[in-house]
Amino acid sequence: MKRHPALIPLSRDHHTGLVQAMRLRRAAADGDASARLTAAREFGEFFRNEERVHLREEEEELFPLFLKHVPSQPAPLREARVQHVQLEGFARKLQIAVAAGSVDRETLHVAGALLEAHIRLEERQLFPLIEKLVPDDELRTLALDDRDATCAVRRPPLTS
Repeated sequence: MKRHPALIPLSRDHHTGLVQAMRLRRAAADGDASARLTAAREFGEFFRNEERVHLREEEEELFPLFLKHVPSQPAPLREARVQHVQLEGFARKLQIAVAAGSVDRETLHVAGALLEAHIRLEERQLFPLIEKLVPDDELRTLALDDRDATCAVRRPPLTS
């Protein structure tokens, strides 16, 4: 699927997210207690170091830009925002489970399924809608490709 250049960094993030979702679901289905704990710990690191930045960029940059071009919040955007809150909740729940030393299969499975469903929603419904309704020149103003290679924090664009 061809993606607008301004959205490519978010789509790349989605690929990493799908890998995490698969790991969570695999650990839920086949993993022993140690594998489940490892998968939950890795997800927590991913969420802290990458996913929070990703969600913040969507909430603070992409979604407000999109909302300028629609009369009301479209259903895919509403659902994506609800899922952002749900993902934060699962990240906290898994963090607590890791700290306690025990992660249950159901939580891992549901977290992985939610992450995958969220990414599919954005890639298949929300991003195409944004690409259709937000003018190209406005999408190009997003500076989402400025992630510092040494950390998950996006760098602000350089100014002259």
